[in-house]
Amino acid sequence: MKVQRLSADDWQTVRALRLAALKTDPTSFATSYEVSRMMAETEWRDMMVARQYFAALDDDEPIGLAALRLDDGESFRHRAVVLNLYVDPIARGKGVGTLLLTHLAEVALAQGILQLELGVNAESKGAIRLYEKNGYTVIGTMPRGFRVQNRFFDEVHMVRLLDRS
Repeated sequence: MKVQRLSADDWQTVRALRLAALKTDPTSFATSYEVSRMMAETEWRDMMVARQYFAALDDDEPIGLAALRLDDGESFRHRAVVLNLYVDPIARGKGVGTLLLTHLAEVALAQGILQLELGVNAESKGAIRLYEKNGYTVIGTMPRGFRVQNRFFDEVHMVRLLDRS
């Protein structure tokens, strides 16, 4: 397995993985399958320019996805947000999530990022365990942080300080 940075030209790969993620785990993401399915190529490309996307590949077959969103505010340049982490269900439990999170941390550090942050559905116990196993710490919970089909979910906020062991 390997991780590869994706460019805007890889928008179809990101689209396929995002749609699979939204269909498989609809309460884990901030957008819906229905809305994402209708996005035009230009919207996918614009999204990929605004973030850094990475795919986990097994024999060149994409099996996982993750993104980093950096803040350009001068006082926030030491921080980035981990977004869109997804692993194909048939590849779960094989270290793909850890591979992606490790790669994101290495890329972030190389860019001078010292802190990775994320939000996760409080009911996604497996995802929370994965993040904790990879050095993330819970820093708080936003009540009703997600609203999916008129159902509310709390959002757990987590952080990983890359300049501390």
